[in-house]
Amino acid sequence: IEPQALSWEQAGGLPREFFRQAAKRGLCGLLVPKKLGGLGASNVTLAAVLAEMASSCFAATFGLIVHNNLGSSIAVNGSQKHLALLPEMIAGEKIGAFLLT
Repeated sequence: IEPQALSWEQAGGLPREFFRQAAKRGLCGLLVPKKLGGLGASNVTLAAVLAEMASSCFAATFGLIVHNNLGSSIAVNGSQKHLALLPEMIAGEKIGAFLLT
C-alpha cells in the first residue's frame, strides 16, 4: 500500500486493482463467515489488520472497512439475492459501498 499511497491520493481514488490484490490476501471478506467463503475473522482481528494498513494509507483502509462492513451485513442480514453478491465481493471483483444520509 505505502508505495502507491501518494499517487492514489493525487489521483483522488483507488484503482480497482487494489481490491483485487486485497482479495488475494484475504482482506475483502474478513468478517464474512467461512461457510460463505470469507475469512470469518473476529472484530478484534479486523481492527488489528486495518490499524496496520491505516498507518500506510487511511483512504485505502477506509475503503476496505466499508467493503468489509457491507459484506458482513449481507452475510448476516442479506436475502438470497444479496448473498449471491458475496463471492464477487470476496474476490475483489465487486466493490461494496453504502450511502449514509
